[in-house]
Amino acid sequence: MLRYDQLFRYDLAKRGRRLAAAENCDSTPFTDDLRPGGPIAMLRAMAIFAIRCYQVGISPWIGPCCRFSPTCSQYAIEAIGRYGFFRGGLKTVWRIARCHPWNPGGYDPP
Repeated sequence: MLRYDQLFRYDLAKRGRRLAAAENCDSTPFTDDLRPGGPIAMLRAMAIFAIRCYQVGISPWIGPCCRFSPTCSQYAIEAIGRYGFFRGGLKTVWRIARCHPWNPGGYDPP
């Protein structure tokens, strides 16, 4: 499981490489997204916060019913942390779409 500080350390390193490449160009169209507190980082943090709220507040009432390992919510946190908000979100939606009674489940890392 990735810790909160590991998610943003990875994110800052990736953005630093993109910023270094952008400094060599004349124009930087996505400078808003490249800074550490940019809108994409905020979307990622809000998505992870919402998933954590689900894990703490709702999931204990439902009980363990996920057929995959790691659970779908943990998969979502890891996918968003590893692949970013948009690609990780799509991987999460695809994972939840596969969670039905006819799927055997099992180990499925992000």
